[in-house]
Amino acid sequence: MDDRRIFLLIVMFAIIVIIGMIVTVFRAAQNNVECWQLISTRSRMGEERADPDKIMKLIAMVVFTGVTIYYVYSSPLGGDVLLLITAYVGFATGVPAFNASLRSRQDAPKP
Repeated sequence: MDDRRIFLLIVMFAIIVIIGMIVTVFRAAQNNVECWQLISTRSRMGEERADPDKIMKLIAMVVFTGVTIYYVYSSPLGGDVLLLITAYVGFATGVPAFNASLRSRQDAPKP
């Protein structure tokens, strides 16, 4: 098995795991968060509104992931490039996820 197929399997597995986590969270009975809230922010007046920054980040991640998968599949890449791309995708998705987790803790009631 070459590097391209290993990378594609890892990416596909990660996508399946993320989709599974999202489905599990939104189907949980004790969860009061709705899916549209992932791309919204609370305004100063307390209203939930669509956040263009979050929407553009989502679009950029989908496009970047698609382009990466296409180029990995169509041309041979070395293991170092695959590691670099994997690290970038992990960083680009990890930073917003960490920020969101900090914001959710800040808004949560204290036990």
